Amino acid sequence: RAPAWKQRRVSGGGALLDLASHHVDLVRFWFEQKVLEARATIKSERVEADTATLELRLESGLLIQSFFSMSSVDDDRVEIYGRNGMLSVDRYNSWSVAITDLRRASAPIRRFGQVLSWLPHSRFALSKLLAPGQEPSFTAALAHFVVAAQNGLQTSPNLEDGFHSLAVITAAEESARTGHFVRVSSLPE
Repeated sequence: RAPAWKQRRVSGGGALLDLASHHVDLVRFWFEQKVLEARATIKSERVEADTATLELRLESGLLIQSFFSMSSVDDDRVEIYGRNGMLSVDRYNSWSVAITDLRRASAPIRRFGQVLSWLPHSRFALSKLLAPGQEPSFTAALAHFVVAAQNGLQTSPNLEDGFHSLAVITAAEESARTGHFVRVSSLPE
């Protein structure tokens, strides 16, 4: 069962704020583009606003589609489809990016290739299995932040990045109320 604060949107819960905000950050950094517009639907299955769909339109016109749920299986996967194939990352169950090209190899051959591609990442796999929450980046990110704070260094992501993520989520929530794409507000001067 989710902690009490996650069960109400007003206290920081809900699928968009708690889950989607992290993917919004990833989209900005991966594609090196700002999100211009957002459209969302929100449902309350078990607790308030625990399930959402999200569409993001980037500066280039690229459309990102996402689904987030706090009422289903604990899954965190990203699939990027392009003209020449697909890239996929399963944060919980894979140790590298899986690449599927258009050559349409049979499923057993693709699976064998996937297993072989994991071998160079076996050291990372071990650190992932032993890390808190099976995610070594948590410890590394916190250590980086502490060093930056102690030495007065600028770090990324920063407060401006946080604003952009929250602005996208705010637009998405407005969209869920209106049923239309909503323009993401820019950073105040």
